[in-house]
Amino acid sequence: MSWQDQSLAGIHKEALKRKITEHHRFMLGLIRESMAYIEGFMTRVEDRIEEKSAFCKRQIELLMTIPGVSTLTAQGIIAEIGTKLTWLKPIGFNNSYALMMRRKHANRIKVETISDLKRYLFNE
Repeated sequence: MSWQDQSLAGIHKEALKRKITEHHRFMLGLIRESMAYIEGFMTRVEDRIEEKSAFCKRQIELLMTIPGVSTLTAQGIIAEIGTKLTWLKPIGFNNSYALMMRRKHANRIKVETISDLKRYLFNE
């Protein structure tokens, strides 16, 4: 039976029967060191994001009330679009959806409302 035909558990059992050489220990050590470095790097990045997003804590909390939006997602949304959101008037039907686009693009295609977007989409 080839290794492709074996179950993962079978492969692991077979691997444990094999001899682990000094080279294997060296490589495993490098992997462990790399993982520790990456974990430290990620912690520094996360700390920096927390520090830089402290000014908009309330907006992050509000975004997190949307189902599926985590702290990191909320921080990413604010990093992309900022905190100066324009609330549109209700449009007469279930308007629980959010449409977003970069201001530069919206200005270029002259879209300010959903009706503008509809005209743009169906006239292009």
